[in-house]
Order: sequence, then structure tokens, then C-alpha cells
Amino acid sequence: PERRVVTYVLLDMPTLQPRVTVTEAEDRAYYEAHLDQFKQEEQVCASHILLKVKADGSQAPIQLETANLTGTLTNSWARWVPFGQTFGAAAEPISRVDGPKWRLGAIEGLIVLVVLDAIFAAFAVAQGVAAFGAAARTLQAAGVTYADYARSGFFQLLWVAGITAVVIILFSRITSLTDPRSRRSFVVLTQIAIVLTLLIVFVASRRLSLYEEAFGFTMLRLYSHIFAVWIGVVFIFLAADIAGVHPRRRWFAGATLMSAAVVLLALNAVNPEALVVALNVDHAGTAHKIDAGYLGQLSSDAIPTLLASQSALDPGLRNAVVTAACAGSKSYTAPVAAWNLSEADAAIVRHERC
Repeated sequence: PERRVVTYVLLDMPTLQPRVTVTEAEDRAYYEAHLDQFKQEEQVCASHILLKVKADGSQAPIQLETANLTGTLTNSWARWVPFGQTFGAAAEPISRVDGPKWRLGAIEGLIVLVVLDAIFAAFAVAQGVAAFGAAARTLQAAGVTYADYARSGFFQLLWVAGITAVVIILFSRITSLTDPRSRRSFVVLTQIAIVLTLLIVFVASRRLSLYEEAFGFTMLRLYSHIFAVWIGVVFIFLAADIAGVHPRRRWFAGATLMSAAVVLLALNAVNPEALVVALNVDHAGTAHKIDAGYLGQLSSDAIPTLLASQSALDPGLRNAVVTAACAGSKSYTAPVAAWNLSEADAAIVRHERC
């Protein structure tokens, strides 16, 4: 049979590399002998900048804007254009960069706002008529009690305010407003809608106040008032955003979230249950009635204020409040990990005053 002898050499690069030296002259000689390997086709990296000029067919405004922009960008590229961002993205208006490709026509968007303003204006007229006494006759004819009217109307109006905010924000983002005239019309109509919405929020809060004048305050009613005030603040932010305050930054969402955080922190700093007790005690001074059973169901945060306010109540109401507040424990012992300051304070006050 046929036989073959195979011989091979194993080259170990880490071992051989230190032994190989290439001079600069050898590098240059290899480069000049193989120039084709180092050639590359000419390439051009082009971008664009959008210039807003008058559409009169004249080239003079374009040439003037181009000359001014060339001098500005020569010294300001690194300062004005973020790393990795193209000229087009940096130069386009924010509404063009962040907005969707599909746009609603300006006429269609303005029609929606006109209809919205007309509906809210009709509501304002109806509230004005109701203010002169027509509401009582209407409710009596419909068989609706004033309490139901105040309670249900509050939440209905807040829903209307929330939906209006969504509509205004949505249309401000999807409506094509390239024409200055349509832009001004959009701003005016949205500002009118926001003012009328603030009127709706005020009416909703007033309805809840009427309900509280008859039945007193609860935690839900207090939170509803706070929420109504926060909704009003959000609409003020929205009005400023639509009007063009800091147009180069999208600050509305951040300001809304920050205001919500401030409200939550304030509720943690202020004892809301003690506030409800104080409001009900003031209400009892004029209405001569108080829901002692509800106040007694509040947490330990309300007990010190509840017992401290008994001197401001009528004797009959005072006994009911003291009975409700003193129903809890007069002593408090708990492990360190489960110890609660409000529970301890409530037990001390019960021990001293009950």
C-alpha cells in the first residue's frame, strides 16, 4: 500500500511575535507596493437644516438665512447639537420631532374646539340660570333630592374636566398648526376651553360644599376637594403650555407629576383626619348636629383633636362625641417594631380625658 510522510510545523504567535521586527522603511515599501489595498471611494456625509422663510418665491431670504446660519454653526456645533443627533432632529420644531407622522387638519381641530367651547358656554349659562333659583324647581319636577344632585354632580363634572384635559392635550399634539393664523386660533380656543373647564371645576367643588353644609365632612369629601384643586392647578399648567411658556421643553408632564407629589407629601405632613374633625366641629356650631359615630370610626390620628374640641360643642353633642372617642383603649403597649405614635398619643389622651 502507498505511504506518505507528512511533516508540519506549529507556529506559536505569542512566542514568535517578539522575535519579528519590521522597520518603518519596510512598512513604507509594502504600502507603496500595495496601494490598491488601501484605497477607499470618496464618501460624503450630508445632513440638512430646516429654514423657515416666506413663501413668496424669492431666493433672497433663503440666501440671507443660509449665510447667517453658516457663521453661527461654524462656532456652535458642539454647543447646540447634542452628541449623535443630526442637524434635522436638532433644527426641527419639537412638535415635528415628537409628534406623529399623521396629522389632523387645522380646520378639523378648530371645529372640535369650537364645539367644545359652545357646549361649555351653554353649561355656564345653565349654571347662571340655576343661581337665580331655577334649579330648585327643576330638581323638584325631576324628583331628585338636592343631596343626590350635589353628590352625583361633583363626580360627573370632574369626569368632564378630566376628559377635556385629555382632548386638549391630544389635539395639541396631533393637529397640524404650521400656519401662524391657525396656531393663534387654536391657542385662543384652547384657552377659552380651559377657562370654562376651570368654571366647571369650581361648580363641582361648590356642589360638594353645599352637600357638606347639610351633612358635614368626611375623608372622601375632603380628598375630593383636594383633588378638585389639583385638577385646577393642572389646567393652569396646561394653559401655560399651550400659550407657549418655555416652548423648547416638554415641561407639562413633569410639572403635573411634581404637583401630584407635592399634594401627597402635604397630606402626609398635615393630619387630614384631625382636619375633618375640626371642620365638623365648626359645622356643628351652626348646624347643631354632628356625626359622632363616623368621627369615632376614624383612626387614632383624630382622637386627640376630637377630645380637645368637646368644649366647643353643645352639651348633647359633647356627650356623643366623648362616648365615641373614649371607646378605644386607654393604655398602649406594643413591641418596638410595631410601636405607633398615633396609637400611643390616643391612649394617653383617652386616659387623661375619658
